[in-house]
Amino acid sequence: MEILEKTMNSRITLRLPHDILESLKTDAHKKDLSLNTLISNILSKNVTYGETVNLIPNVIIPYDLLSIIVREMTDPHVITISKGGPMIVKKLFDIMGMAYNIDNVIQSYFTPMSKYCNWFEFSYVQKGKKYRLVFSTGKDTQWIKLIQNYVKMILQSLKTIIYNEYVHDGVIVFEFFNKEYL
Repeated sequence: MEILEKTMNSRITLRLPHDILESLKTDAHKKDLSLNTLISNILSKNVTYGETVNLIPNVIIPYDLLSIIVREMTDPHVITISKGGPMIVKKLFDIMGMAYNIDNVIQSYFTPMSKYCNWFEFSYVQKGKKYRLVFSTGKDTQWIKLIQNYVKMILQSLKTIIYNEYVHDGVIVFEFFNKEYL
């Protein structure tokens, strides 16, 4: 028998400026969501962002400007920057008090980065000891190289055994075993 965990909700009353409330109602209608769901999603996103991505200093830079910077990078620059990935993620996990392991990196780094930073769209599948990570990055070749090398350095630092890695049409796929489970 499977036991489902029920999420407890609490009721609160909010006072909002009229223009913000109207904007939220319009947005909820466009997204075919209830006003309550939309506000809950916004609050959840804000809290998650603050608890993960924004724990270490970040610079807000328009995506178009960052894309220009990445396009101008030489391959040696891409490799040098990518090598810093594990250090950055380890630092973030130290601050959050989390173990630096593949499951935590998927849930508390790659997933929030996908949602909030627009570097890539991320999905994954785990079947037993096997993992398959998919990063959709767009078609800019330097951007693809940066994300591919950045993720690869993080995976290697986690002592994974990558048995398949490929790129097709802006989609990067890593298939690997987690050494912790071998």
